[in-house]
Amino acid sequence: MNGEPITVLLATSAPDVGALIRACLPDEPGEIKWQLEVVRDVAAAPAHSKPRRSDDDAVDVYLFDCDFNESDRRALRQERPRVPVLLLGRKSAHEPQGVENSLNDLHEVRLGAVDFLWREELTPAYLQRAVTCAVERAQNARVLQRREAIRRAMSFAARRFLAGPNWRHDIDAVLDEWGRAAEVSRVYVFEHANYAAWQNDPQSTLISLLRYEWAAPGIASHFGVPALREVATSDSAFASLLPLLQRGEAVQCHTREFPESERHMLEEWGVRSFCLVPVFAGGTWWGTLGFNEARTERVWDEFELESLRMAADILGAAIEHSRLDGERARAEFALREVTRLNDEVISSAGEGIVVYDCQLRYVLWNPFMEKLTGLSSDDVLGHCALEVFPHLCEQDIDSLLQRALKGQRTRSRDVHFVVPQTGFLGWVQSTFEPLR
Repeated sequence: MNGEPITVLLATSAPDVGALIRACLPDEPGEIKWQLEVVRDVAAAPAHSKPRRSDDDAVDVYLFDCDFNESDRRALRQERPRVPVLLLGRKSAHEPQGVENSLNDLHEVRLGAVDFLWREELTPAYLQRAVTCAVERAQNARVLQRREAIRRAMSFAARRFLAGPNWRHDIDAVLDEWGRAAEVSRVYVFEHANYAAWQNDPQSTLISLLRYEWAAPGIASHFGVPALREVATSDSAFASLLPLLQRGEAVQCHTREFPESERHMLEEWGVRSFCLVPVFAGGTWWGTLGFNEARTERVWDEFELESLRMAADILGAAIEHSRLDGERARAEFALREVTRLNDEVISSAGEGIVVYDCQLRYVLWNPFMEKLTGLSSDDVLGHCALEVFPHLCEQDIDSLLQRALKGQRTRSRDVHFVVPQTGFLGWVQSTFEPLR
């Protein structure tokens, strides 16, 4: 029950029923505190004032008198569908509406949708046991629903991060999904600004920057707190947690557990409980993923902790994926630039440049060669050199090419050439060098 009062909303049209229920609730505060709110009609139902995690938490249990208008009961349940329901009936109902409602309510009891209490058998122990059991069942159902929501949120994050080119484009949507699924007040991402320097010199100060944050409706954002935008982590309230985070462990704490000065600071920031999970990218501690609760103290169970570790792993993998993609993109850009430069050098060269493959087919024929021979690159590329210029055999050029294929650098004497296809003629001296 987290030490908070159990709020029972009694909906009744009979004035004596409120007094009956109050008589069954303990006067002295015990292990469980009770808070009773009585409404006579839907319009009088309290909107809600308790600082809980969701609107369904405004009321812990509905206690409906069977004489209370059925349509009004249905309206209240539609407002907060996850709140458990107890029906208070009478063994002898004389009013026609009471009889009609009892028949409809009996159907819901058989379906297991509500629990039924007899007004004539009501005792303090009976009522308290029924209420606490209903609340515990509802809380267990909430835990299962939250776990399923967390699973879906993890799947959502993996899909978004893997599909997108850069994790920063999707981080806000992912934090929103994680925050709503985990039912927390805030989710935030800190990135280390100088981890490598701090690792080399542990006496220096580790600086963490608040990069991204999600805050639940009605919760103040930490982006408005200058002290949290850039945190000297190794000199802050979190300094004692650094060794655990550096080892890859998840850490959860309550504000009340800290010394007074640090506790006062956390309270000013609106934090009652928090959980921190380190984010590793490429084996390096990149930063920290945090979840905190501002409305009530929160203990994350083992399933939730494992899910938060998984969230940090997904984020770390996305960061590393983007980094590798960035390096790959930079390498591809550099290669394109080198290729472009080579093309420009080859195209503007004041001498002929020719490249052959292993079968001595032309794969490069620069503009100078086109001017020298009158043959365009389309005329020669892909064709064997000896097919295009048969006279190369007579001038022993073919043997020089074969030696170049074997890894030798060779040079021809001055050779006279005639291109039959174009009639171009002249003298050339060639150097043949293997490409390695």
